[in-house]
Amino acid sequence: YDLSVKKFMEIGLPFMGIFLIISSFYLWIRY
Repeated sequence: YDLSVKKFMEIGLPFMGIFLIISSFYLWIRY
């Protein structure tokens, strides 16, 4: 269980960070 959570954090957090950067960049371009 602990190992799977660690894997999820390693994969999930960078993906969330990329998503936030893309969405904020899109809003900056749009407005």
